[in-house]
Amino acid sequence: MKPPLSAKDLFQLPNGFALIAVDDQSRQIVSVGWKETHTIAEDGTCGLAEVQEPFDFEEATDPDGVSAESEFVPYKLATDLVVFGSAWAPQGRAITEMVAAVQLGQVRKEVIVLGSRSCTFRENRPPIFSEPQPFETMPLSYNLAYGGVDAIEMPPPETLLDFLSPYPGAYPRNDIGKGYVIYNNPDRVEGLELPNLEDPVDRLTPERLIVGSPANWWKQPMPQCFEWFSPGWYPRVVHLGCVPDGLPDDDRLVPEVQRGYLDPGHKRFCEQASLEEKLLFSFTNGASPGLSFPYLRGDEVIHLEGMRPEGAWSIRLPGKVPEMLLRFRGETTQLPVVPQTVLIETEEAKLTLVWRGWWYPTVQLPRRFPTIKNPDVDPLEGIDISINGTALH
Repeated sequence: MKPPLSAKDLFQLPNGFALIAVDDQSRQIVSVGWKETHTIAEDGTCGLAEVQEPFDFEEATDPDGVSAESEFVPYKLATDLVVFGSAWAPQGRAITEMVAAVQLGQVRKEVIVLGSRSCTFRENRPPIFSEPQPFETMPLSYNLAYGGVDAIEMPPPETLLDFLSPYPGAYPRNDIGKGYVIYNNPDRVEGLELPNLEDPVDRLTPERLIVGSPANWWKQPMPQCFEWFSPGWYPRVVHLGCVPDGLPDDDRLVPEVQRGYLDPGHKRFCEQASLEEKLLFSFTNGASPGLSFPYLRGDEVIHLEGMRPEGAWSIRLPGKVPEMLLRFRGETTQLPVVPQTVLIETEEAKLTLVWRGWWYPTVQLPRRFPTIKNPDVDPLEGIDISINGTALH
């Protein structure tokens, strides 16, 4: 028996896709995706790479960090800017503290980068932080940002809900980081590694290290980085209709609200709204807080600081929007196109752009999918799509 078609079997170009989906108003659309791989020159200009990478239809699992987001997303409400790389001391001279930054237009996100530090436990007093050790380079990863999991005693679960409930010792904003301590326990605090990446406007201090109760997590510093932000972390998880335990009823006190990443009243909304109302399209945006933008044009300049030994790097996006044409019932339409993801990998000098075009059908299209019994069903039957003059479907 012929196996059913997979999504990528429907398309003639490995770095493109098209499918029937809905927008944030539940209107039917045909979504067309296109992935471009560029190399970044020393002067910050970008050119198409000789080898174009195919679409990644699945999340790339990283057991030690944040998994890469799937590129197969039919509709995002904004453009995600994601940067992978390391902080580098200027001219390669070891340093104990520096700033790494990403800036696009008037939006600037900074991260304080520190050398290795540890704690000394003190009974009934704040611990002592050691001085940061000199470093030449430091990975910019949420593993090194504030967060983590603290071991706390838990009663045995009595119900299935108890068993499925999140572990209260995990930091809801970042459970893979370091420095999160709930109780002043010498076994936990003595020699504890402190975060290498910190929020420049909300630093971790000895007085703040001990959280005191799992319910106080929201008073702690936000983790800071430029890479993908896990879908299970606060604030992103709010767009799935979930809020962590301990969030105050007056959520205006939370820094994510004060910085404009979440609307005030989101706790009450998540507790009272229906499941359908709580599932928001904004969840599909997975950039770190502050790095999702109203749709970019694709010709902007992105400034990176502290991510190369040579100094700052200003990267100009290529500025060439792919041409997407869709033909249906004898009529050809040029689709509007926006970049959904801008991903920069500084170590590889590589830029990945994921574009999306969309079309509102003039008639309601049937939702047909390949099955084992009918493997040759084409969900886009009767629709011809080309990208930059080459047929996609």
